[in-house]
Amino acid sequence: MKYCAYIFFLLSISALLAGCGTETKPSALLDEAPGSPSFFLFSNEENMKEEKPFYDALLTYSNACGEAGGAAVEILSQSAGMDSDTAFFLFADQDGEMSYDGEADAESIYTFMEKQAPCPSNNK
Repeated sequence: MKYCAYIFFLLSISALLAGCGTETKPSALLDEAPGSPSFFLFSNEENMKEEKPFYDALLTYSNACGEAGGAAVEILSQSAGMDSDTAFFLFADQDGEMSYDGEADAESIYTFMEKQAPCPSNNK
């Protein structure tokens, strides 16, 4: 059952990526971002295999936070003004923005997410 949920999540993400075509730059996203903390993943849909750790971390974070909250997550296609072929992960809140520059494994990415915007303790 867990495997089916994971496949559904990946298919949903793929569908979202297929519909993204904005020309927004990361710094401009801060002006449009909600008041709550947000994670932005700029993804290149041609590199889904290499970006799997980011999707795994996002799924783990969403499951850990549940309905009670956590930061918002936005996934944008690489056509959103990024020049790189690799994923770019950014955290933004009212204090500014911070890009992820750690190891490209799901555990490290999740640790970064938890440090920036911890899930409410009753959902862990």
